[in-house]
Amino acid sequence: MRWGWTTCVLTIAAGVGVETLLPSAGLPRHPDYGVVTSVQFLDGPTLARLQELGAGSVLIDLGWSLVERTQDQFDFTQLQTWIDQGHAAGLHIFMSLGDPPEWAAPCHECMPYDLMDWYDYVYHVIARFRYLGNDVTFGIWNEPNLDVFLTPDLYVDLFNYANLARLDANRAARLGVPETEHGAVASGWFAQVMNSIGPRLLPQDVVTVHWYPGLPGRSPDLTLYMEDVVQRVGGRETWLTETGKFEPDDANQAAGIRDIVMTFNRRRSSEWAKIFIYRLYGGDPPDNQTPYQLLRADYSPRPSFDTYRSIMYRIFSVSVVAANGRYLTAADAGGYIRANSDTSGPDGTFELDDLNGGSLQSGDLVRLRSSSGAYFHVVARNRPLLANDACGCNDDSVFVVATLSDDPAAASAAVTLQSYATADYASLDGGRAADILMTARSAGPREMFRLVVH
Repeated sequence: MRWGWTTCVLTIAAGVGVETLLPSAGLPRHPDYGVVTSVQFLDGPTLARLQELGAGSVLIDLGWSLVERTQDQFDFTQLQTWIDQGHAAGLHIFMSLGDPPEWAAPCHECMPYDLMDWYDYVYHVIARFRYLGNDVTFGIWNEPNLDVFLTPDLYVDLFNYANLARLDANRAARLGVPETEHGAVASGWFAQVMNSIGPRLLPQDVVTVHWYPGLPGRSPDLTLYMEDVVQRVGGRETWLTETGKFEPDDANQAAGIRDIVMTFNRRRSSEWAKIFIYRLYGGDPPDNQTPYQLLRADYSPRPSFDTYRSIMYRIFSVSVVAANGRYLTAADAGGYIRANSDTSGPDGTFELDDLNGGSLQSGDLVRLRSSSGAYFHVVARNRPLLANDACGCNDDSVFVVATLSDDPAAASAAVTLQSYATADYASLDGGRAADILMTARSAGPREMFRLVVH
């Protein structure tokens, strides 16, 4: 299910048993959240940290200079071992293709001497990893607009040969283009390239761009930048494949990462589908990119690692309609949630955190937070549901949202909210106060709600 730019109604039918909904342990890996690292770090302690982080996607450089050091001699032996380890760990792998060897181009960012050599490299990579299916995406060149190493016309030539290689090696493969540094939008480079290559993109292909805060002459607002990109490409799925915070100070870096990721969490359109934080690890302490890292040289996490891990969820603004046709509010001083309003209003507009990320689907784990900042909280079985938890950190503030509706957008369908901690369903009390009680062990008419997503 995909959310558009306008207000929509999500409606979900009840009746799913507890045993089919509650996960056996922990929260799922999030494919829409990623991190940038190097291919050799899909191994050992860095891979373990990557699994601990919970990100479901990783961007690695599978540069031409790694694959074909000598012309016509392709070697994937070690590279494939690392990639298979990452794939076995459940990661979607974005392979950035580019970085020509010395024999193929005058510099690592420069146009190849012979585009047929470029075709051969792309063909061999895509053919080699065909077995990964939809779990791999191939990026075409890194920041081709940077320092004008590639003019728009040259990039279009690169894409055309890469696309031919894809069609010959595996037509089902997904390409990510144009992988631009975010000055490409303001300069017109992005529009010129997309106007040329857009008609040749296949349905599975994605638009990929970069954005970093605080760079002069660039878009200062991430939301506006990504909305601009999505609109320019006609709503095609778009990934922010590089972003991050260059900051030696741990607290400042964590705050910067939080701002970026929370912007993604609150995005208004699912066409902006993935984010990749630069970067997990570089390995070399003198590296001038070290202040971007989520890990220290000894593999221990910086605070930004824990910050990123803790905020991998999608945020929606919603109102909730109970079985009596009235909106839930959380205006009571004691935090009592009641179905007592004919309109939503500020007291009846809530933040819904979809802890699974992505689109809101049946079986997802969610939190709900009132306009006062307090999370919905199950105090105990057979007690009223309250909005009085400032943290929302524990299972008693997590709910399972469930549906069996054939048409989740049908206005007649309904939602159930089942406590992750007690397995009880939220239920409308029949009394005059219209409290929401945590009393039901199964779902009936009073356990049906409707979410209005703003």
